[in-house]
Amino acid sequence: PVARLAERSGIPLIVQMATNPEVTSRTSCVFRVCFTDGFQGRVMAQFARNRLGARRAAVLYDLANPFSRDIADIFTATFTGAGGRVVAREGYPTGQPDYLPELARIQAADPEVLFLPGLHPDLRRQLAQIRSLGLTAQVLGGDTMYFRNPADLPLVEGAYISTHYSPEMPGDAVRAFNQMH
Repeated sequence: PVARLAERSGIPLIVQMATNPEVTSRTSCVFRVCFTDGFQGRVMAQFARNRLGARRAAVLYDLANPFSRDIADIFTATFTGAGGRVVAREGYPTGQPDYLPELARIQAADPEVLFLPGLHPDLRRQLAQIRSLGLTAQVLGGDTMYFRNPADLPLVEGAYISTHYSPEMPGDAVRAFNQMH
């Protein structure tokens, strides 16, 4: 909605984290400085297939959320297009409190990677239940799989996520951060 207002008013708008491609579609003064949902769906699928060597993937996505649904579709198409097989694709309603039925079906399909393109509250519950089930698939996520609370960090330990940070980015702040880590 803000993009439409900026466009109507002729006010330049630069968005830093709006990954939905529609934000800048058919605009002349709305710009983004981040990647799109399609890009991260493709990159995560290519990473799973080419870098991790995964042959079997599973996807758990929010049926009602366009971000989750679209990135799940792109991941699926890219992964299968690269010769992989999606052995389980489970949808759920937003805010579902229990993912154990979907995760049990995913576990039974024996994927090597599990892509979770959900939103933060759902991801926290999903990751906790993945751990409780002992599901061993490598967890992959989009840019929404971030956790600021240090108590939540064990949930994402070992997961691969797409992010807007790169150690090759220019700037003193990035160099200083890289030296600390």
